[in-house]
This record gives sequence, structure tokens and C-alpha cells, in this order.
Amino acid sequence: MSATRSAHRPLLDLAPTLPWVQLADLPSPISHAGVLPSRHTLLVKNDGDCGHLYGGNKLRKLEFLFADALSKGFSRVATIGAVGSNHALATATWARKLGMSCEVLHFDQQPTEHVRQTLRAIASQGAVLHPIGSVREVPAALAVWKTRFRARSGEDRTYFIAGGGSSAVGTLGYVNAGLEFALQMVNSDLPAPSTIRVAAGTSGTLAGLVVGLALARWTTTTIIGVRVTDAVVSNRIAVRRLIAGTKRLLNQHGVGVPAALPAWRLDHAQFEPGYGIPTPASEEAVAMARTLLDLQLENTYTGRTFASLLRDTSPGPHLYWHTLNQRPLEALIRDPRPALPEAYAPYI
Repeated sequence: MSATRSAHRPLLDLAPTLPWVQLADLPSPISHAGVLPSRHTLLVKNDGDCGHLYGGNKLRKLEFLFADALSKGFSRVATIGAVGSNHALATATWARKLGMSCEVLHFDQQPTEHVRQTLRAIASQGAVLHPIGSVREVPAALAVWKTRFRARSGEDRTYFIAGGGSSAVGTLGYVNAGLEFALQMVNSDLPAPSTIRVAAGTSGTLAGLVVGLALARWTTTTIIGVRVTDAVVSNRIAVRRLIAGTKRLLNQHGVGVPAALPAWRLDHAQFEPGYGIPTPASEEAVAMARTLLDLQLENTYTGRTFASLLRDTSPGPHLYWHTLNQRPLEALIRDPRPALPEAYAPYI
């Protein structure tokens, strides 16, 4: 798929054989956002407004995933996520915009107003929704549904997008983001951050930044993924596999990734008591980000990530990479009480 080249997509110049479709408005801005309670400088890179329909970090991944699906002749996509999944909403929204149909496999999570609004927005995009129970039931349900997707033929063929868009193809979006970040820093007067913090759910954002900064030969910053999902999903082995798979894909397209990678680690301290359950630390972080940064956070991903940053007393500057959509969900909701299977009753 063809695309107009621009300076903020250096990956496309390195590997023009990788299909890509523009969904996001990039580059997203980096700004000096003040001083943390630790008295260290705070920088923010804000992916929240990077899409005119729906923003957030998922658009970067979907630019490569949708292009891959379309280049292979698929007209239907399917993905998996929690009931309030921002990834599921981004996938459903852009599938509709690109003229593709979409199915979403949903597992349960703690009901909150943000989750309810996101579910209403997903349903409003015309996606076919399949509740599959608790997160513990995901492996078995996913195996069944993948078999069904593979069994379809002709116009019903289905391109499966991994949870969070975190496959090697999807991770290219954050390889690109790492290159974008390095280019912005070189061309700005901002101080180089000692750390970058991102939410680590399915870890494509973290893995992509590691590879992207390696390509940019920017190895002085430590990337910290704040674990927001169960350790079965987000762990060092999973991140290493995703980094290795992304490097192999790039190598197949003629791009060699340097052996020297930036340091990275997972912060496990913010996860308990479980996925999507607000904590005093996440609620404090949500409130502080609204006051200090004029940013809307939530308790599942971004609130926990900013909470991790607020507790860091190591030398700065520190960069918070904001991944949550900042566009109003009301613009995507056509029916405030959509007709849904009975399993969704606690959310509507």
C-alpha cells in the first residue's frame, strides 16, 4: 500500500516494502511539563490526540496491521480485549472507516464509567461482539475462535489482530515511534530523559520502543514498562520474544537492528490488586495528571503508569509517554444503550 513519505516516518524510508496506511496524525508532541514531587524534570510525549477520530497508542500499531490485512486481501478483522479495551475500540473504529467488518472477543473486567463508555462506543461502530467470560477462560476461547477464523474462506476470511496489537507487525508502530522520539530530541532543546515510562499490557509499546531506540542508536535512556496485566501476559520472556520477532521481521525487509539495545525493565509494583481495579496510587495519579498536565488518565493503564513515575526518586529528567485517547468518546457513541448479549448487562 502506498503512502506519502514524511520526516516523521523514517521507518518507511528504511523498509519501503512494509505495507502501511496512515491513521495517525504524527509526530505527537514532546513537552516540558514541569517538575515532579521528586523535584526532577518531567517531560511528556502525548499520543492522546494523534487521531482525528480516536487517538492513543493503538493507532501506531494499527497503521501496520490494517495495511498488512488489506495487502493480503482481507476484508474482516477480529481482535481480543477486555470489555473496556481501548485497543478494541480503536480497531473497531478504524475498521469501519476503512470499510472492513470487525469482530471483538471480550473478557470481563471491573465495571467503571470509562469501561461503560468504551463499550458503548465499540458497539456503535457496528462491531460484532463475543463475550468469552473471565480472563482465565481466554486461552481456551481464543483457540476455538482462531480455528473458526482459519476455517472461513473467500470473503469471510478473517485477519486476527493480537490483543493490544502486539504482534511483530503491530510492534512496528512503536519502532517507528522510537525513531520519531530520537529525531524530535535531536532537533529540540529538551534535556534527554534518563527514563521513559509506558504502560505494559501486551507489551508491544515497550518492545517497539526498545527496537526503535536501538535503530536510532539512542541507548542512554532506560525504558520502563509498568505492568498493568497479569504476569502470565506481561513478563520479561514475553517482551524478549516480541523484541526478537520484531527484529526478525525487520531483517526480512532488509533492516538490521544493532546488537546494542537500550536498557529496559518491567515495574511490577503497580498491578495489585488486579487488572482494572482502581488503587489509591492510581487514583492519586489520575487526579494529579489532570491538575498538573491537563491530561485525562484512567485507572487501568495510564493511572498506574503515572503512579509509578510519581514514586521514582532516581535522577531525572523522566519522560511519561501518554498512551490514552484524549478525543471525546461521546462523538463515537450513537446509542447510549445498545442491544447487547445478556453477558454485558453489568456494563450497561
